[in-house]
Amino acid sequence: MATPLSNQRPASGFAVGCLGLQWQTESSLKALLTVIHDRQAPAWHHVDDISAADLVLYDPTSPLASALLRRASGQESNRLFVPCSHQLSESDGGLHLPIGASRLRELLDQIATRLGDKSPVAPHECLSQRLDELLQNPDLLGVAFAVGGETGFLSLSQRAMYWPQPLDAAGLARLLLDQVVLQPIRATDRDWAARLEAVAPKMRSWDAMLWAVGASTGSGRLLSRLHPGRRYQLSRWPDFGLIGRRSVDIKCTALLSQRALTPDELASLTGLPQSSVANFLNCAALCGILQDIRLPGEAMPAVQQARPADSVMGGVLRRLRQAFSLGMA
Repeated sequence: MATPLSNQRPASGFAVGCLGLQWQTESSLKALLTVIHDRQAPAWHHVDDISAADLVLYDPTSPLASALLRRASGQESNRLFVPCSHQLSESDGGLHLPIGASRLRELLDQIATRLGDKSPVAPHECLSQRLDELLQNPDLLGVAFAVGGETGFLSLSQRAMYWPQPLDAAGLARLLLDQVVLQPIRATDRDWAARLEAVAPKMRSWDAMLWAVGASTGSGRLLSRLHPGRRYQLSRWPDFGLIGRRSVDIKCTALLSQRALTPDELASLTGLPQSSVANFLNCAALCGILQDIRLPGEAMPAVQQARPADSVMGGVLRRLRQAFSLGMA
């Protein structure tokens, strides 16, 4: 059943995003939106940043999605959430997987009617990009987060997030969808940083928060400091115990832990959409585990498709499946 949530609409038509769904489902959704585009009035398009979506299709088993829905209770909003699962039927008010064109068109028409009388809110700049720009300041101690009357502190020296309440799925929901005010904390602000630390419990690692921000508020494009012509490699594996084990992250990690690749090479070898690869690289960059190892003057080689039996991905992913008992979803 569709549930209202928070804040903004694109200037033209409506936008749909996904939360917790496999990348194959997102790719299918994008293709269907292209097919039915001429038949839709107003038009719908896909966005990678859920904070810019009018409609969010979500996995009903996702803890983060559940937290977002709890926050929606009693709020006036122009964003709707609709569950999307193999277990759902049309009578449940959601989308059954795999998504059918006729059912999708019917749902989008219904959602557009419900949203049509609501005034759009001007979009704010991507949270991932705003945060990344602040993190590049050389004299930075951390970044203050202010949202909904609460203020937290991201500590660079401790790689930890201080927040007035436990930063669980509900806390992340506020950071992902509400208008977040960011402010740098420099050496001259040590007293302020100490006060923020004193009133908020410490989160052991910032990885879960930064990864969620990168994956859910990115635009499907590389952060401005990343370049499509450069090769990147991971300095360490992400902490999957904190961030979860999405198939996209597993595939990209398997390759970038072994060798340096450009974004296009990574997309080609994994078979993932470029937007998914860009969001992964953004997550890794925000967490400080992405290394740019391109040498000055190095020519960019053409991407060569390896045979499946000889590919790096095949061998590494076989070992990963044995270690984690995961399929290549």
